[in-house]
Amino acid sequence: MRVIADGCIKCGSCASVCPVSCITEGETKYEIGDACIDCGSCESVCPVSVISAVIVIIIYKLIDKKKFLNMNFLLTY
Repeated sequence: MRVIADGCIKCGSCASVCPVSCITEGETKYEIGDACIDCGSCESVCPVSVISAVIVIIIYKLIDKKKFLNMNFLLTY
């Protein structure tokens, strides 16, 4: 499951690539429904990088932001 964080600019890129059409426009941002198959298509097209897997959000909230950013950098390189 993926989530769209605050900062969504409501461009609709994510909704247009969702293979199961589970992304809908909300009041302040797009929202991902329960039918999400966790394919990651939406995350890869987001121009402001606000779509993440749920586990990333949980880790981010549990540890210091600076440590998270350093850890994320190490995991991606």
